[in-house]
Amino acid sequence: MRRDDAASRQRSGGYIESGSQGSCEAADGVQVLPMDDFAAAHRNLGIALFDKRHDVPGAKTEMQRAFQTAPQDARLLYEWLQLLKNADDVPALERLRIVEANRDLAFHRNDLSVEWMMLLLQAGRLDEAADRIVSREYDVYEGGEGRLARVYEWIHILRGLKRLDEGEPEQA
Repeated sequence: MRRDDAASRQRSGGYIESGSQGSCEAADGVQVLPMDDFAAAHRNLGIALFDKRHDVPGAKTEMQRAFQTAPQDARLLYEWLQLLKNADDVPALERLRIVEANRDLAFHRNDLSVEWMMLLLQAGRLDEAADRIVSREYDVYEGGEGRLARVYEWIHILRGLKRLDEGEPEQA
């Protein structure tokens, strides 16, 4: 495939996304080197490495490359964070650091904003999570199958419990 062949680039970018078993098997040995500037190829290779080859280090590398190639793409940031979470070896504080380093993008996607609040909760930054949840409007379908409502509840439950522990029942 030639680097400047737009049709070939589009096919390779959508190859794994098509869900075809044969395509995934064919793609898991593909090297992306000739197309280092094509984020979709890195993303798709990362997904294939994680889902088909169970190559967590390789998948993490490719998803990070995808985001580095298109740092303005909030979807790639969200998918990279999801892979890091599913890899079970990247602590919540490290994922929070990544989100906060890209905070402008986090406001562009509902699911990424909700993930940010979840990470704030895990870090014990309850008041910041409470401020964040009311700092923007969300679509009716926020993309998390009800996660926003659950996060809202958890923010207030955990803040109330903290106030009780601090001897401030009227603030709870």
